[in-house]
Amino acid sequence: MYQRFNRWCWDGAWERLFEALSHDPDFEYALVDSIIVRADQHSGGSQKIRRSEDRFEAHALGRSNGGLSTRIHAATDTLGSPTRFILTRGERDDIALIEPLLDGLIARCVLADKGHDGQRAMNAIAATGAKPGGPPRTKTAEWCSFDAIIYKCRDLIERLFSEIKHFCRIATRCEKLARTCTCFLNLVAALKWRR
Repeated sequence: MYQRFNRWCWDGAWERLFEALSHDPDFEYALVDSIIVRADQHSGGSQKIRRSEDRFEAHALGRSNGGLSTRIHAATDTLGSPTRFILTRGERDDIALIEPLLDGLIARCVLADKGHDGQRAMNAIAATGAKPGGPPRTKTAEWCSFDAIIYKCRDLIERLFSEIKHFCRIATRCEKLARTCTCFLNLVAALKWRR
């Protein structure tokens, strides 16, 4: 069973399934956030993988006080349906992948939390032609607008994270390879679009 799943990962079947079902997103505004998932003790792999920090980067595994972890960066449409996932090491910050998350998305507004408040995020949002819709930190309050009414819809991405963490293979990151973990995310996202 795993061999077939892995073969479909290499062929890009899960990615194509996700793209086919998410072909018509509603981008009045886009939601961006990230979440950390703890990695299972066996996902670190062999001694060779554990010793090489490059391998950890390639497999999106990071060390912290809680052990191995992975951060899932996600973008959704207005209805909270997933449009894009990117995996990084658990210790990476929220703003690290704002550019690839927003690349090609055309939205009127981008809703993000305070973890995405910074010049890098504002430049990435402006490059898409959208306006920021998240609450500013006190040191950036003078140049960032905030619409509290629209921001109430940001709970949709939090609900998405809650839903995908119902799947044990994602909630505990059982996969050794970032490729197979991403394929599981694509499968779960495709199921979300089917509802």
